[in-house]
Amino acid sequence: MLNEITLYHFTKRENLRSIFREGLTPRSQFNSLGSQLRNNASYFWLSPEDDAMGYKGNDIYECLQISVNADLCVIANMDLASSAFVNFVLARKHENLYDYKKLVAAYDTTAIGFNGYVTGLFRAPEAIIQSRIPPEKISIAQLPIEKNHISNRSVYNENIIEKFPSLTSMQKVAIHDDSTGLLHTYHLGDKDEYVTIEDAIVKHM
Repeated sequence: MLNEITLYHFTKRENLRSIFREGLTPRSQFNSLGSQLRNNASYFWLSPEDDAMGYKGNDIYECLQISVNADLCVIANMDLASSAFVNFVLARKHENLYDYKKLVAAYDTTAIGFNGYVTGLFRAPEAIIQSRIPPEKISIAQLPIEKNHISNRSVYNENIIEKFPSLTSMQKVAIHDDSTGLLHTYHLGDKDEYVTIEDAIVKHM
C-alpha cells in the first residue's frame, strides 16, 4: 500500500482475541477534556521504545504492530495532554497551576502529520488515528525491533539542554509524570510555546 507505515500499540493479552477478530476501533477510554484529536481516537507509538506508559516489559501486555496509511496518522505531544489532565483534576480544589483548556488547545494545534514529524520534536510523541484498523493490518510485534532506532527521547533531551540552559524566563504550568519519572512542563510566554523537562534535567539547570 502506498505511503503505508508501521506503528505500535500495547494492549492487555486478554484483548488479543477480540482485536484479531474485530480490529482496533477508535473509542478512547480516556477523558478527552474537549480535545478534538483525542475524541474517539486510538493511540500508538512510533517505536516500542517510545512507550512512556510502562507497558513495555510488562508480561500482562502484548505489543502489536499495525500497518496504516500515513495520511491517517497525526503525531501529538502527549506531555501537553498529561499537563492538561493534572490541571483539570487540581482545578476542582482550586490548586491548578494553569488553565487546562489552554493546554488542550495547544495539544490540538501543535499536532503534526506523520510525514512532518522530526525525531525529538516532542518528548513523548503519540500517534493518533481516528479510523478503524482492520485485523489483517494487525500483528504481534517481534521485540526488539531489528532496525537502527534513534531514541526520540534522547534527541529531545539533548535539544532541551542546548536550547534552554535556564528556567528563569519560563512559567511552570504543570508537574506530572510517566514511566520515565517526574516531569515539569513550562510555558514560554515570549514564544507562546510549551516545553516539558524531565526532573533529573531540571535539577541541573
